[in-house]
Amino acid sequence: MILPGISGSFLLLILGKYEYILHAVNERDFAVLAVFALGCITGLLLFSRVISWFLKNYHAITLSFLSGFMIGSINKIWPWKKILSYRMSSSGTQKPFLTENILPHVYLSETGQEPAFLIAIMAFLIGVILVVGLERIAYNFRKE
Repeated sequence: MILPGISGSFLLLILGKYEYILHAVNERDFAVLAVFALGCITGLLLFSRVISWFLKNYHAITLSFLSGFMIGSINKIWPWKKILSYRMSSSGTQKPFLTENILPHVYLSETGQEPAFLIAIMAFLIGVILVVGLERIAYNFRKE
């Protein structure tokens, strides 16, 4: 993961290839996994160099651009969704096709499932603590 909130899994979800790669893992399809791994390594190396160049030359604009990507990803990973329609996957199972983001307090009445709001808040707080903690550690290393 180069950016917080934009992981390889998230990119696979956006591209619609998450199930394909998961199936390759389960079936131990090493040819597909090797090509995928090679693409991951190449992409990470190239993307990190491009991001590094942009950060050195256009720091504020690059941070704004990357922050926009991270904020924009919230729609995809929002946990409280109402399913509007389904699609049939290649394996013959129903998968959500169209969804609508809803607020946690509406989730129970719309879906009949508990929203697990406190768990989400705890996960958020743990993430914030980890990021702040790692940033402090990095700051202390830079001072020395």
